[in-house]
Amino acid sequence: MLGLSRRKFAMLAALTAGIVGVVATGCSTPAEPETIDNPVFIGISIDPIKNLSPNHAANLFALSADGSGGIFQELAPTYFPSIHRLGNGFIAPDRDSLVVVDASLKEVYRHEVARLGVGMQTQSARSPLHKSVPFSFTEGTAEAPYRHRIVSATEKTSASAMTDQRHFALTACDDGSTRWVEYFPDRGMEDPMSPGSARIVALQADGELSEIDVEWNFPDRPSAPIILSCEDPSAYIVSEEDIIYVKDEVSPAESIGKLPAYEIPDRARFDTVSGEDDFAFTSTGMLTRINIPQAKIVYAQSIDLDGKHPVSITFDSDRAYVVTSGDSGESLLEIDLNDPTCTSDQLSLTGFNQLLTARKPKPEPSIIIETILPIDPNYSLGCKS
Repeated sequence: MLGLSRRKFAMLAALTAGIVGVVATGCSTPAEPETIDNPVFIGISIDPIKNLSPNHAANLFALSADGSGGIFQELAPTYFPSIHRLGNGFIAPDRDSLVVVDASLKEVYRHEVARLGVGMQTQSARSPLHKSVPFSFTEGTAEAPYRHRIVSATEKTSASAMTDQRHFALTACDDGSTRWVEYFPDRGMEDPMSPGSARIVALQADGELSEIDVEWNFPDRPSAPIILSCEDPSAYIVSEEDIIYVKDEVSPAESIGKLPAYEIPDRARFDTVSGEDDFAFTSTGMLTRINIPQAKIVYAQSIDLDGKHPVSITFDSDRAYVVTSGDSGESLLEIDLNDPTCTSDQLSLTGFNQLLTARKPKPEPSIIIETILPIDPNYSLGCKS
């Protein structure tokens, strides 16, 4: 556990923590599930919507090795939902709960979260060994436009906290704790990019909150990439081009170098942090890996998208899965993050191009795939010849 200060941390919100709830009914709808033979991939998609309504849904789906398949469970409509590994199963947000399904696609239990309206999920993360997963949901009001609820879950426990501050770099740790950075602009939320201060917050699995004030005058709001250690209180926070190193709660922060120039992701959720490295992807197919402590580009590799445009990217341990869209429909491309010259042939997702889109009245666009990953973490599409 981090050696953070244990003084009470006054957030302008309530904190709740509890043990996992028993399976709830009436939150999601496994209505008319598709028959999926030998499912290989699991994911979550969202109906093409402008305004949430009960007629819309987030869809848990599964696909076979040939790309066929369909929806096996409908969840509460959510903007930008995601699904992550948790233990040997998978976890995703639903109304007033986080639902967990196993590798056979069966719901096994829920973490019940009172008054979780879902609505819009802004961030999520997964711990290195898949022992914890936090989600962040916007619950802004006129008085507190940046208010968010952060809900973290392990296989046995769940905890949640509310914050009124802009927060970044949601980080999951295998001990069940969650970390993030909050920014306090000097001129208040009316000018969120103005100079200000920051702090690192930790939510433990038992619901206890602690914080570290970062001793640094930020010229503007910190930006990605940000690395928060799970082993100790240290952190690397990028401010403009400076890489700021935070050692602990008593040592002053220091600038250790400049972030090298690289192609910044031009879409949300097109980057991730793993260990001390940041992975950044762009809509043109450029994949960059940067070691932050060394301020060094490990590689910058152009990925051949075969004339298609990327819809989403899912980072899963040492691989990334890019959903692409073109005239022939949606496809899936796998990238080896340790050797980005190893990319797979694109797998046509016939489960979307035929079965799933047929459920939606024309001329609505295709269902949007937010996350997709193999059920077996060792499964791979391999390198194309």
